Amino acid sequence: MTRGQPVATVSTNQPPDRQAGNLLIEVALAMVLLGVGLTAVAGVLGSSLTASSQSKQLNHGARFLEAVLSSLDEQSNDALLAMNGNVFFDRPTAAESAHRVDLAATRSGVDGVDIVLVLRRLATGDEIARVGTYRTSR
Repeated sequence: MTRGQPVATVSTNQPPDRQAGNLLIEVALAMVLLGVGLTAVAGVLGSSLTASSQSKQLNHGARFLEAVLSSLDEQSNDALLAMNGNVFFDRPTAAESAHRVDLAATRSGVDGVDIVLVLRRLATGDEIARVGTYRTSR
């Protein structure tokens, strides 16, 4: 260093008030991104829970329909024809039930019976499944 020349200092840091402003912007941006991410996760979780519940209800209805079909298999054709128009509920009363099965049995040909079962969700009245079968006399 020579005498008489000013010493130049170079500062790589910003003034303290600019640093604080940048930090505030970074924190706010991080919070916005975190909020968007958490909102997306909550939406996916809600959709997953809804799908799981619907799947559980559908599985319950399918098992109930299978049980009704199994019990009808033990009946004679005349007994099935006598049950035409019957409704079966998955619980002891209609008020407690989530599903119902409507039975339609009609004579077909000389010795056959057409059987149609319709599974319905009671909360909405929607038809979930329809099963048709044909039996010859026993």
